[in-house]
Amino acid sequence: AYWTAQLGEEHPVLELPTDRPRPAVSSHQGARVKVALDQQLAGALKQLAQQQGVTPFMLLLASFQALLHRYSGQPDIRVGVPVANRNRVETERLIGFFVNTQVLRAEFDLQMTFIDLLQQVKQRALGAQAHQDLPFEQLVEALQVERNLGHSPLFQVMYNHQTQAKG
Repeated sequence: AYWTAQLGEEHPVLELPTDRPRPAVSSHQGARVKVALDQQLAGALKQLAQQQGVTPFMLLLASFQALLHRYSGQPDIRVGVPVANRNRVETERLIGFFVNTQVLRAEFDLQMTFIDLLQQVKQRALGAQAHQDLPFEQLVEALQVERNLGHSPLFQVMYNHQTQAKG
């Protein structure tokens, strides 16, 4: 019920101006862009996150979603986010791949400020964490998303945030 309310009945495909035509069957070949932030910028971002009561993950996710909104012009931006899915004591020490994917949705309107977006992303990220037990495949089935071999259901872009401290 939570995910149905969050994602609704419409599931738009992200259309970026630099996209190439999608093939009939997806090859699943993607690209990875690693972005390293210098210490000064990282410090300023951490300070902004603290001022707004959000995590650096939430701040950077909101920034990424704003960028996708600007490029696409679409008011509904959905990004897949991997989660460790080890929120139970009995799975903490097990060996294996438990990662699940969540869909984090950002909705834009003309009056929205970045701070408004940041608070929306915060609420949705916290809600998603509280409801992370539903496997992605079951979510797709429950929402009855029309399958298309040319793109993945519910989102076409993933965001992964990893912190590496320089030592």
